[in-house]
Parts: sequence; C-alpha cells; structure tokens
Amino acid sequence: MVEQLSTRAALDPFGRSLYVDERGDLVLDRNDAGLLDLRPSDGVFNLAQGLRITVETPLGTDLFNQLFGFDLLSILRAGYPLTLTQQLIRLHLVRTITGDDRVLRIEELAFTDSPPPKVTRRWRLDALIQPIAGRPVAVPVQVSGI
Repeated sequence: MVEQLSTRAALDPFGRSLYVDERGDLVLDRNDAGLLDLRPSDGVFNLAQGLRITVETPLGTDLFNQLFGFDLLSILRAGYPLTLTQQLIRLHLVRTITGDDRVLRIEELAFTDSPPPKVTRRWRLDALIQPIAGRPVAVPVQVSGI
C-alpha cells in the first residue's frame, strides 16, 4: 500500500473536482473507450471555478454548510447609495475569497464595468489572487443581485 501511494502523482494544491459550465451543469466527454464520462476540473481553473460557485451561491442556502456563499442580499436590502454598495460588495468579496483555503491573499480587486450598473444589479470585477502555490492569477468575478 505504501508503494502505491508513493507512485501517485503529486497532489494538486488547487484540488480536483468536476467541471461545471456557466449554467451550473456538469459536462460529459467521451473517454478513450468511447463512453461518456464526467469532465474533471483541476489546477488554477478549479480554484477559479470554486470561487465562482461560492460567489454565485447566496449565503446560508447550502443545506450542509450554512456559512458557504456570498451575502449580497444583506447589502442590497440596506438601500445604500451605489458607491457605498460597491465598497460593501468589495469588502464582502475579500472576506469570501480569502475564506478559501487555496487563497493566500488578494493582490487586487477592481470593478471592470464603468460606469457602474444602475438598473441591472450585476457587477463585474477582476481579482488578482495569490494562491497558496504558484504565481498570482487573475480571476474574473461576477456578482448578480435579484
């Protein structure tokens, strides 16, 4: 048993998961035998996918982990002016993203849509993240309200 463990490839610090497309659907690919198989996700892409899913999930809606997700509703319910809303979104994103064990720190977090949305309640940001391993990586983040 020890011999088998030592021959395994190095563990990916970003974890492995299943690939989830933008609609939240799992993706099937044909394997070498021509059979359908679930597409895996690994590396930095898996980190970006995990952060996207975390931000898109309303806080408290995961039955198994009530602390998982992003708390956009409390920000929008307060009725703050647009600039204050953006600042609060940024602060909540920092807390949410740095809560992931694969993230060491956020180097930069900037809104990319200018002027800010007035009607859509949809914000786009670019996050420059320093993961626990490797170089900083740019991850696009989208925050959508109801």
